[in-house]
This record gives sequence, structure tokens and C-alpha cells, in this order.
Amino acid sequence: MMAKIDGVYRLQRSSNAHAFMTEMGLPEADAKLLTDPKNVRTLSLMHNKEGNISTSTTEYSKAPHMNSTYNTKIGEVNKVEKPFPCTFTMVKKSGTEFIQTIEFNGKVITSSLCFNPYGLKVSSCVEGSSVKNEDTYDKISPCIDGYYEMDTNKNMFPVVNAAFPSITEEMFKAMEAGGIGLRMKLSDGCLTMEEIYGDKRKTTVYKLDQAIDYTDEAMGINETRMMTQVGPGLFKTVFKDKKTGRISEMTANFTEFGFDETFRCGGLEGSAVYRRRPDAEGSWQVVSQEGGEAYLEAVGVPQDIRSGILSERSTMEVTNLGAGKFTIKHDSKFFPSEKTIKLGEQWDHEGPHGVGSFTGISTQTCDSVLICMKMGGKTITMKEKFSGDFIVRESEVDGNIATRMVTILVRQ
Repeated sequence: MMAKIDGVYRLQRSSNAHAFMTEMGLPEADAKLLTDPKNVRTLSLMHNKEGNISTSTTEYSKAPHMNSTYNTKIGEVNKVEKPFPCTFTMVKKSGTEFIQTIEFNGKVITSSLCFNPYGLKVSSCVEGSSVKNEDTYDKISPCIDGYYEMDTNKNMFPVVNAAFPSITEEMFKAMEAGGIGLRMKLSDGCLTMEEIYGDKRKTTVYKLDQAIDYTDEAMGINETRMMTQVGPGLFKTVFKDKKTGRISEMTANFTEFGFDETFRCGGLEGSAVYRRRPDAEGSWQVVSQEGGEAYLEAVGVPQDIRSGILSERSTMEVTNLGAGKFTIKHDSKFFPSEKTIKLGEQWDHEGPHGVGSFTGISTQTCDSVLICMKMGGKTITMKEKFSGDFIVRESEVDGNIATRMVTILVRQ
């Protein structure tokens, strides 16, 4: 599964780089910038769900005009114009080794890309020349802490059933329909994982490299497990059934956008893609607010109740119901005490006293919730950026920055 190599890599060592770039035909000014000791080169790699198309972004701190982003389909000729016109082909030799051939400026450059759990080595040569180059990249460890939801899976139920025979196809489909989520926190060599299947929750603490007992009577699971970290953002867990001795294993590779999971048991293999989502569940209190007067005036809130809204330090309680549904409770005297929304679907609620009703829709990215509301002839947009136990909410009316209100909330 090619997603195992996804991640961000930073160049640590490069041999013969200037001579190699000159041999390629790069301008001297660019070669100097690219080989400047202070230049930081990073490579970000991400594959699609099928694993046959990759998006790679290369960035240079001292030569931003050489930055590039392009999509590569394995085995096909790809053409790009930036940072310079060329064609290239990527061939897969194994799950961790690839051969890239670039035709540029009348020359053919061949590179071997060899990935390992800790990084990447790229060995390159120019056809007909003795000049060679070798680059060594270290993989950057992503943040593991956060909340994740299963987006897609392939052949996962047969493997789950082989590992846990008590889990039927009907049970598995019910889990999918209710939403499969995981909340994780890595600290002091322990990974705390909360499994969320609809309204069912189970928290397990995995101390890395130490066996633990794991029991789930409802699922018919009684086994020992051990989790180890085999590289930056790369974790492997081995399961042993206490009764049958059956062995299964799971590998998870994390990136800033989520993680890809591979599950194996009895010769079967399944995979799943989990997307990082805002960790919105909990109790959030307003602790700071700026720009509220202009915002509320633009919304049309009557003058006599603006001061009450602005002075109030209300709390909202968010409960994740799974499958994109959330219940939000407010202790504010100006807003509805409770509402349930589903991401991607229109919702309605009553606004502050004397203002009227709102119609809106909400969606999310890996770390933010985006909200668009209509009230009369006005359009209100909100962006809630989540970071640990904080939310920064930016709200504005009709795209007018002069109406922007910034609110900071803290998880209680």
C-alpha cells in the first residue's frame, strides 16, 4: 500500500549536488541557491485512495521560484511546465522503491527513490555522464494527537471477521453507518486511544513496546496486544487471541491530514483511510472577543441587546453523534438552548431576540469548521480553527472585513 510512504521529508545530506545540477543544465544562479547551506528543501508526498496517483510538493526556502506541485500517475508520461518544462515517468519497483526518469533540456536524468521507515534516499545520474548525486531525506514526525474518522475502507470486513469472528457483517455495517472515529494522544511513550462507534466508546492506553490486555465482551474480543513505533508517524500493533492464539497485525502511517491503516490476518489484507477532523467534542467557554460591536450591528442585532451578548461569557457543549451529526447546547440566554446539525446539510435556528431566524450549512476540514448562514439579505460566514484546547472563531458579514469579530473559546 503506497500510502505507507506518504508524509513530509526534509533533505539532510546531499553529495555532489552543485556539479550534478550544472550537468543537468540548470542556470548557475539557481544551482547556487539550491545548494546554499541555509536552503531548506522539503518534499511532501500524498497518494490518492487507490494508491496509483501521487501528489508531490517540493519547496525550497532560498529559491521559492523553484517550488513545485504536481500529480504523478504511476507508469504514465507526465508533463509539467514549472519550475522548468520537462516530462517524467515514475515506475514502481516495490512498495518502497521507485524509478523516476526525467527528460529535460535534451538530457535524461534517472533517479532511484528508496523509502524506509525513517526517510528517503534518492540516487540520481545523467545519461551519458559520470556525474552522480545522492540525497538523503529524514521523515518529519507528524502530530499524532487529534480526532480521526474513517473515510473509506477496502476489504476490511473479511479481515476484521477473520481476526474477530464474533463481529458479523451486520455489526460491521452498523458500525460504519454510525461512524467510526478515533481520538488519540501520544505522551511519554504512551498512546491513549478512544474508539468511537456511534454511541459506543472505549478508551485504551497503549504503552509502546509493552503488552497489554484488551477485552471487549460485546465484540467477543479477549486478547493481548502490543504497539510499537517503527518510524516517524508509523506504528504497528500485533494482536494475539488468548483462546486460539490467532495472530493479526495492524500498521498505521500518520500524516498531517490523517492516517492510512493496513490490517492483516490469516493471509487476508484490508485497508482504511482515516481523515483528521476537528476535535470538537467537549465544553467550550468564550474567554475573549474583539470586534463584536461592528459585527452585531451589521447582523442587525438591536442596540438594546448587543451589550448583553458582548458581555456574556457563554458555554457551548458539543457532542459528536457520529456520521457527521453533532448536538450543540448553549447556556446563553440569547441563543437556542439545543440544536442538532449534520455536516453538509442545511439547518435552521432562531437568532438573538428581535433578529429572526437563520438558515445555514456547516462543513469541516482537518482542523477547522466552516459555517455559512443566511439571514434576510445578509450572508454570515464563520471559520472555527481548532488547536488543542482552543478555538479561534472568525465571523464576518457579507465578506466585509470591517465587520469581522474574533472570538476565542477554551475547552473546559
